[in-house]
Amino acid sequence: GPATAIRIHTLPVPRPGPREVLLALEAAGVGGWDETVGGGSWKRGGRTRFPLVHGTDGAGIVVAKGARVRRLRVGDRAYGYEPFNAKGGFYAEYIAIADKSLAPVPRRLDLLHAGAGAVTALTAQQGIDRAGGRRVPLSPDAHHPEQKRNAATHQSQS
Repeated sequence: GPATAIRIHTLPVPRPGPREVLLALEAAGVGGWDETVGGGSWKRGGRTRFPLVHGTDGAGIVVAKGARVRRLRVGDRAYGYEPFNAKGGFYAEYIAIADKSLAPVPRRLDLLHAGAGAVTALTAQQGIDRAGGRRVPLSPDAHHPEQKRNAATHQSQS
């Protein structure tokens, strides 16, 4: 339905499965596709389970992990993307998400920018890979120190 149909609910904290991580979320991305998810035109096959927690990407701190998770540890900063998570999306305080859908946040990238840019960064990386280019760090100031300063300047003007 429309944005006016969105309600805030108190839900139990999801439990991570054997190959999942529980993130305490700090930031979530907002995309143009969010409206189509809420409107019902962009959905996975099968019946939608309610309440439907929106949000396809974000970042946070690992607070628990399943027994088979090896790449991430409790306390790690992680960001990721998962468009159809049966346990809920990133517009929440916590998300249980497949470890393969997450990556460690680069040291120089804060959680706010990591959460807002996960889908954008992934899309850019896929374009580079498909074009046969080399991989580049996904940190905003890795190659362009001015970019970080400009982002801070823009935020202070808002």
